Amino acid sequence: MKKLSIFILIISISFTFIGCSKDEVVIKSSKFFEGDAERIGAHLEMITGCIKINYSGDKNVRTKYEIWENGELEDSKDGISIPAESVKRENEISISIQDDIKTGSMNMKYMVKYSEGYGGFTQSLEGINLFNTDEENWGFGTVEIQDAIHATDNGEIAVWGVIAFNGSKYKSPNNSRTIEEQVKDAEWGLVLKVYFE
Repeated sequence: MKKLSIFILIISISFTFIGCSKDEVVIKSSKFFEGDAERIGAHLEMITGCIKINYSGDKNVRTKYEIWENGELEDSKDGISIPAESVKRENEISISIQDDIKTGSMNMKYMVKYSEGYGGFTQSLEGINLFNTDEENWGFGTVEIQDAIHATDNGEIAVWGVIAFNGSKYKSPNNSRTIEEQVKDAEWGLVLKVYFE
């Protein structure tokens, strides 16, 4: 009987530790523009998003983005990372995509707020301008997290996206589908991901 009690105690402790480590990462949507400013954001030729990452692990928090066209992955690039020693309990990533009048393309910038300040990453998105193009007219919108994501730090997590369709074929974001599913289904799409290493 004593051996059985010890065995049950060991199993209970194991499940407790497994349960605690299961949700090491919690990701929530936030706002780039708050309150009344939210109305203005959409008219500044900017596409914006913001997420908060609550992470208690000891890995670097890394970012990457992917460009999809007609269901095919066209480009993937690593962005900024937060070194493990700078990771705090809650980190914030804000993103903006703006018209680049000089080049006719778009510039994407995302900033990471962490314990020691800010870090940033800028990338030109060649070949498309959702705001101003003589050749095509695009309908576009953001795809954002609706409910908090609870995950482990073992894989990539899609945290924000943009979907675009040529002309009048625009589809509104569908909250019942994942960010990745919606981006892959668009004529053009961008997805921002985080991962840990």
